[in-house]
Amino acid sequence: MIDLVIAGLGNIGLPFVDFVSRIPGVRSVVLVDPDAFTENNVSCQMVALSDVGCPKVDVAAARMAEANPALRIETLRCRLEHVPRCLYRGRVIASCLDSRFARASLSDIAWTVGAPLWLDAGVRPEGRLARASAAFPSHAKAAGICCGWSPEDWNLAAREYSCAGAFEGAPSRSPAFLGAMAAAVMAHRLDCFIANDLPPSADARSWVVSLDAHRSWTTSIRRSSDCRCKHQSWTIEPLGHSAETCKLSDLTEAGLLAVPGMPVTRALRCDCGSVRGSFHIAARLPENLVHCDSCGGKMSSGALDLFDEIDLSALEDFGPEVPALALADLGVSNGDIIRLGKRHFEVGVSVLFQEGRV
Repeated sequence: MIDLVIAGLGNIGLPFVDFVSRIPGVRSVVLVDPDAFTENNVSCQMVALSDVGCPKVDVAAARMAEANPALRIETLRCRLEHVPRCLYRGRVIASCLDSRFARASLSDIAWTVGAPLWLDAGVRPEGRLARASAAFPSHAKAAGICCGWSPEDWNLAAREYSCAGAFEGAPSRSPAFLGAMAAAVMAHRLDCFIANDLPPSADARSWVVSLDAHRSWTTSIRRSSDCRCKHQSWTIEPLGHSAETCKLSDLTEAGLLAVPGMPVTRALRCDCGSVRGSFHIAARLPENLVHCDSCGGKMSSGALDLFDEIDLSALEDFGPEVPALALADLGVSNGDIIRLGKRHFEVGVSVLFQEGRV
């Protein structure tokens, strides 16, 4: 039995969840997507008009539950890098994304947690091409899917990341049948993995089908020194405390605190000129904090307001109340992996077991 994370629920992801719910051997699924369906999606994705305006994770979860009531399903309406990293540990990761930058981010996540398998799918309308790829992050010296990228691919990935930290990859606008084809190829690879017919290897692999040419290809991707993904595996220890009970003052001996991939902001700014002090993970700011009291607009952080590490020896510099804050007050969730000094710790492991999430 395997546990699965599916990131992206559009042209490929939605038919993929239909296939997954019917594959024996899948025990639980975490669905990740920040968006809701729009009218434009109806013409190129397997979605009904009645689903317009609904969160993609909710629509996908309902379809999976109807097809397989025994399946354990969790939904997270957020970007993939904001998912508590513990939820990727020990799970097969399947990505159905339209952004190179998102793929590169997921590559780093998969390697840090040592995912047993990372499946990725994509389409190209020209030539009616559908692709599924497989990499094995837990394998020593394994190649990643991004190891096959050219310098132009990396340049395009950089353009997809805005100063606000948002992915801006363009939707493929591919026909629904092409997305379903890519989903079918990836579902077949998942089924092979469950049946032990897809053994781990150092090389990543891709399977490409051209509907126009009536041809298919299988290729291998080797580890590349030009790949900009880190391919770093972390040794992760249990913190022994939940996010709600662990205070920042309890961690001062570690020197530095970081939540990898999620910088903390010390100020929020509005176009009207208002400034509000803050001490919170920028990506997880509650709605009441980003609402400007002066004009009602949305506040955001400037580049100089963000920092990746917190100096635990100087907490009072951020305010006299900061040392008494719990990790949860900072926006840390149970299941996040934090870095204390040079060591990585998993927050609230026992709490997640009690909730049945791991």
